[in-house]
Amino acid sequence: NSRLYIRGRKRNLIISSAGRNVAPEWVEATYRQNAGVHNIAVFGDSLEHLVAFIIPSADVVDDSQLISDLTELAEDQLPEYARVFEFHLLDAQQGSEYFTITGRPQRQQLWQSLGHVFTGN
Repeated sequence: NSRLYIRGRKRNLIISSAGRNVAPEWVEATYRQNAGVHNIAVFGDSLEHLVAFIIPSADVVDDSQLISDLTELAEDQLPEYARVFEFHLLDAQQGSEYFTITGRPQRQQLWQSLGHVFTGN
């Protein structure tokens, strides 16, 4: 008797603590409109608000200005439930660890390794 186990989800979907369903790719694509974002991975399952890991572009010199610009972008283009309220910047080395060559986030590995930044666990 053999069994088949499927790990993960067929598609990515964040279910917030308020029960809102959010596709992270949609939110990530919105934030990527800012030239300062080289890559981004959004999380929020069972959290009060969305959080994100960002790899800034090489030409970003002021991290706080980038966060401010992203907050303004979100206020203009995303409903409140789909806005990231907490960012954590990663360096290029971490980027190569947690994102594929094509830029897709390795979500499970990233969250297991660094999720404590947002949850305190």
